[in-house]
Amino acid sequence: MLAELGSEKAIFICYSSLSSSFLEQELRVRILWSIAINGTSTFPFQVCKNHLWMLLATLKSNYNSEIKYQSLINGYELINLETVQNLIAEMERRESLEAIQRLFDSRQFDRVVDIIIDNFSWKDVDRSALLSTAMILIDSYLQLNDMNGASEWISRLLDFTGGLAGTQEVIERVKQLAIENISIENISNLVHCIVHLLVLGGYESDTALWLVLYRCAFHLEGEHTVETLSELYDGGCQMLTSALNILVTAHEAIAKHGKCFIDN
Repeated sequence: MLAELGSEKAIFICYSSLSSSFLEQELRVRILWSIAINGTSTFPFQVCKNHLWMLLATLKSNYNSEIKYQSLINGYELINLETVQNLIAEMERRESLEAIQRLFDSRQFDRVVDIIIDNFSWKDVDRSALLSTAMILIDSYLQLNDMNGASEWISRLLDFTGGLAGTQEVIERVKQLAIENISIENISNLVHCIVHLLVLGGYESDTALWLVLYRCAFHLEGEHTVETLSELYDGGCQMLTSALNILVTAHEAIAKHGKCFIDN
């Protein structure tokens, strides 16, 4: 075996075949830990993950759940329940992200939505993975023509980005929405997010975004022509509804940028 596999691989395989009944707990813990962490170049991913599950069960079986061992592997300080549980969660997130990307690339958008909504854990996901996963979800909703699902997650993501990195990519999805196919509640949430960007987020000159806002306010308030809006505005209307106020403001902004081509 040594000649065929090399010493390190042979040792790992021998370790993995040892029965727990022959090993002291600390030795068993260290063997399982070593295989799970250092065995990635020797064993398939699932084998390493299984050894982490075995390690977790071993640690839980001890009468003292706070037991911990000093790790001898660089990058890991302790071998304890928390460390092992976090590693398992990290592996499962990686598996989920890879599965989501494969399904999205193969245009199985309904399955992408199901996995993310029903099974994906957002806890402890780094910002980059969170943004990319949420964007895949939004794109899947758009491909499925589910405008309510897309708008709901667009609003959530705009709240999350707050005008910082990632905002522009979300705005591009905003412009793909068919506003007429979105519920009043989701339109209202979208309006709040867009207004924040136009007022505070440095997007005041984005005419296409103003047009989206105008269409949103139009669906919330109802039909108004240029003449009726002008009468309301010039007559000192108090703009008792925010939607009407937004409608007038959006109309003025669009006109200011020379994009008002029609009179209704």
